[in-house]
Formats: sequence, C-alpha cells, structure tokens
Amino acid sequence: MMAFTTSALQDRIYDEFSKPKWTNIIDALRPNGNLIVNILKEPFPDIYIEHSEKQDFVENVRLVVYRVLEERFGKSMNIPQAFARLKISLTSDHHIPMHMLNATDHEGAIVTFDCEIIASESTKSYIKKCILACPLCGRTIEGKCDVDKKIPPASCPNSSCRGHRLEVQRQTAETENIKSVLLSELLANSKKNSPVVIESLVTGDLIREVFIGQKKRITGIYRSIFDLKENINDLVIDIISAENLERTEEAQLSEETMKKIKDAMKEPDFLEKITHSYAPHIYGYEIQKKSILLQAVKGNNGIKRANIHILFVGDPSVAKSELLIWNKKVVDIAGYISGKGTTEKGITIGIVKEDNGKTYARAGLAPQCNKGVLAIDEMGQMNVLNLSGLHEVMEQRQCSISKAGHNLTLEADTSILGAANPKYGKYDSEETLLENINLPAPLLSRFDLVWLIKDDIVESEDQKKAEHIISTYINPEEATKCFLTPFELSAYLSHVRKLEPKITEAVRDKILKIYRQMRILSRDSTSIAIGTRQLEALVRLSAAHAKLMFRNEVIVDDVTAVQDILKDMYGRFGISLEVGTEFNQTKFIGVSKNESREQTANRVWKNLSDGEGLVKDIHFYKMMEKEDGVTEDDAKKIFGRWEQNCEIKLVRDHFYKKT
Repeated sequence: MMAFTTSALQDRIYDEFSKPKWTNIIDALRPNGNLIVNILKEPFPDIYIEHSEKQDFVENVRLVVYRVLEERFGKSMNIPQAFARLKISLTSDHHIPMHMLNATDHEGAIVTFDCEIIASESTKSYIKKCILACPLCGRTIEGKCDVDKKIPPASCPNSSCRGHRLEVQRQTAETENIKSVLLSELLANSKKNSPVVIESLVTGDLIREVFIGQKKRITGIYRSIFDLKENINDLVIDIISAENLERTEEAQLSEETMKKIKDAMKEPDFLEKITHSYAPHIYGYEIQKKSILLQAVKGNNGIKRANIHILFVGDPSVAKSELLIWNKKVVDIAGYISGKGTTEKGITIGIVKEDNGKTYARAGLAPQCNKGVLAIDEMGQMNVLNLSGLHEVMEQRQCSISKAGHNLTLEADTSILGAANPKYGKYDSEETLLENINLPAPLLSRFDLVWLIKDDIVESEDQKKAEHIISTYINPEEATKCFLTPFELSAYLSHVRKLEPKITEAVRDKILKIYRQMRILSRDSTSIAIGTRQLEALVRLSAAHAKLMFRNEVIVDDVTAVQDILKDMYGRFGISLEVGTEFNQTKFIGVSKNESREQTANRVWKNLSDGEGLVKDIHFYKMMEKEDGVTEDDAKKIFGRWEQNCEIKLVRDHFYKKT
C-alpha cells in the first residue's frame, strides 16, 4: 500500500470538504460545536487507514476545517483561535435514531437522522445583520443575529446618551425567511410506538423544500435555547440540509423465500397457506384474514382509489382488536389508534398550540400512514363529528383544513381497517347494522367489506378454538407454526403490492354480470340501491386477489373468489345474493328504516311539545308505541341516541327539550 504524506492526506480530506454538502455543514459550525465524520463513508475509510493514530486523523480533519473556514471568512477572523473548542467526533453509524439524541452527547453537534414533517408554523422572517443607530447622537454600530436568530440589545456607548437603546435602521437590514416545523421520528424506528417529536428551524431556500407529510433525512445542529431565568431549556434543531427519504421500511424478499413461495404456488392450497400465516395464534377467521391481505396489497393504481376499506362489527371478545393490531407486523406503513381517545385532529389535520405558544397545523395519523393502512379500533365509541374527517380520507384520499390562517391539504392515500362493538353490548340480528353500531350511514357506505362476527355457541367449533388457545400456552411455537413468518409475509406483500395486473375482456364481462345481478336484486327494494361504489369494490378486490396469487393478469377465477367473499359477507347479515331472492340492503345498512322511524319520532315529539317545547320521556314512549311497527324499545333507542348526540337535553325530572 502506498504511503501518503500528511499534506497529501489533508488534500484528500480537503477535496471532500470542498463539496457543497460539506461546505454547508462547515458554514453552520459553531466555535464550540461538534463535527461528526462517518469513517465508513467514502472517501474516509482509505484516508482513516492511512493514519497510524486516530488522533492524527482527527487533527488533520480539524486543520482542513480551519482551511475551509479561512477561505470563507478571509483574514477578518483568527479561525484557529475562534474555533479552538471545536470538537471532531468519529462514528461508523452517522444516522442517529431520534430517540437516541440527547443534550449530553449531542449539544452543539451536527447530527443526521430520518424523520417525518408532521407540523408547520407560518413562514416568518428574521434579521441576519443590520446597522444599529442611536436616535439621540446618531452613532452607529453593526449588529448581527445570534444563534437564536435574535439581534442582541445594544446601548449607545456615548456617555451623554446615558445608555439609550440603539434602534435598527430598517433600510440596512438583511432579512431571511424562517419557519418552525415539528419533526417526528418514523413509526418504524420508534421505541414502543412512541415517536419522539422535536421542534426545528428551517431558513432560506430550504423552506421551499420542507412540507408537512414528507419523510426527510435531516442534517442539522442539535442545541438548547438557553433560558437563564429558569435554567430549563427548550431543544431545537437548526436544519442545514433536508434530503428526500425514499421508503426504506419495506421488507425485502430473499431469494430463499421467493423460491419457497414459487414452489408453493404450484399447490392448490397456496392462498390458504398465505392466509394462515396472518395472525396464526387466532383460530379461524380465514376469509376475514384473506380480506385483510387483500387490503394490504390494494387494487390497481389509477384515477379511482386503489384503497380497500374494511370494517369488523360484532360481539366483544371475538379477537377483532387482535386482528387489527397484528396488521402492523406485516404492513410496512401502518398505524393503530383506539377510537375512544381519538379526535378528528388526531386522524386528519389539527391546529395545535405548543408549550412555547406557537400554533402549528399538525398532521394526524391518516396522512402519516399515507400509502399504508390505519387501523381504528372502537370506532363506535367516537363522536360522530370526530368521524367526519374520514369521509374525505376514504374517498378523496386526502384531508384538508382551512382554519386560523392555515389552509392546508395533505395526501392521505390510506386504507382504513376499522372495528366497532354493538351499542348495547351484543349484536341484535333483528335490528339493522346502522341501529346496532354508532356509525353514520355515509361512512358505512365507504367500506368495501363489512364483516359481522358473532359469538355464536357451536359446540364443535368452541372445542377446536379452546384447544388452539390452550396449545398457544403449552407449545406456542408449534401452535403458531405457519408457512411464512411475519417478516417473510411482510416482504411478500410488499413485493406483490407493486404488481399492476391487467383486466381482460373476460374479467370485464364477469364483473359486469355480477354487478347487473346485484342491481336487479336491489331494484324492487326500498333500500339504498347498489351503485358504482360496489362496482369499483369488485374491481379493486379482483385486482388485489390477482396480486396475492402473483399474477400479472386478473382472471375470472379472481372475480369468482371475490364473489364468494361477498356472498359470505352478506350472508352473515341474512342477505342472499342469489337470483330469485330479494337483495334487502335495508337490513344491511338500515338507512330507509331508520329514516322513517326518525321522521315518526320527530312528528310525535312535535305533537307532544308544550308551549316551552318540553316533552316528558314516558309520554314519548307511549305515543311511539301506538305507531305502526314501533315498540317501546325502539322508542327508547331513538330517545337514547338523541340524548347521546346532545340533540335533546334534560331540563327537569323526566322533561326534555330539543337543543
């Protein structure tokens, strides 16, 4: 190996440090800052090896930094003296997880990490430098902003002015744009699904490159904003550069796994093996698990949405939540929230006020899970107003806000996987879906699949389920043994998601035939007619099924498989899709039935209202019983819903008034 002189080694370091990436970093260095050099990144490995001691390499890096700074500042500053406390740190892993950042190790250091922009303050400006003048004697001095982007207050040195404060001469001020943004650690990199959030400052031209919802690789200075009064400081990152971050979360399919999958594709039970690999610790639910995998790979991208939305409805303790939570193990970009403690702001966009008094437009989980899946548990516990933001997300694939000076639209191409329990504890088959759960009809209509899961007592199935649960305690590895591990399943789904299977004429005719049949069955019904949403769902699900089967073309078998899924789904609600039977979607959604009862209830309320608009609850129940097809229980449910939605309020004992 050729030996290099010290001068030659410094020249090689200088060649690297002369590149724009490094000059921007060196320009941002503070005299007591910390420059981190990754010795495993080219060209440093060879240069580092040429040095006999680590300290020699550090010293040469320091001298080169001085050389670059002297070229930038000229002879106006004694660089070695000014930057004598500059720290040079060597690392072999330059990208630091955000949860590892701390003041002890990184105060004043230039750090690089991956994050997502989740909130943004409006753009402002600050003074970089200006002329400060005394209004009494006219004496002037040059003022420069400090590290906190503030001009330190200065007093006139002239004794006759008695320390009068100097004022900024506006015509001499050099200003630059500045914006405060919030950086959130990527969910995939966070500890225990609790991402770290740090405020940061972005200035100059970088403002036009940093927007909410983007994933970025940030290089910046980690520092404290000193508060000598309380000695408890806020943390901030001064952004130096922001590179677009490609999605690196996707698991890669190894050659060994690919071979295993291709061999299994020759077997007729290939899809059953894939399906069983999802949440193997949960007994049964094969068709529901298959639908979740269809959602994970989505339909074909195009003008219409490719997202598949799924809702699980049913009795408590039937593993709905576990099916949702397990989704995070196999979907690259996934989030999970429980509806009871969630507001619309947490799902879409909200205006939030931080401890420092600043207001931000902050992205919720839907835009953060863009191109992925958001699981929302306990949707029935959410306020109807908090669910309204999902309408735009589920159909338009975006969320928007126009409030308090913030006009913002974010991409939210996110699939929704929801779960809801019945309002009264157990699902009542005599009532419609809408009357069983606390979700509005327009939202329900956006779900491609709605699965009813009831805790029916079937002795043979109960025995198998119990044996499976016991085996997960006794021999968990054997009980949960499956074709693909969670990592392999995630890699497989990531791989096939990129396919865009073409729809043939035969498939087109098959889909249209099924659609015509569904339209005919619903033609004479008083319920909501089958429309284009159901047609689009057929197309999406068929394309997703072809992807799961590793096909580049949708075939008739894919459409038939989707038809079987729909038959099973509707059959759980007592609805048949076979020709010759009525397609009664009223029983499925329940809109028409609910609206007629609502109109009846409003008419009864109006007739019972006294001069003050008061109605006694007992009188309301009795009058409703006299209406055709309405029982006292029906009246109490309507009354209870009104009270829960704050449509009526209690004025005095048993007397209510509409709000």
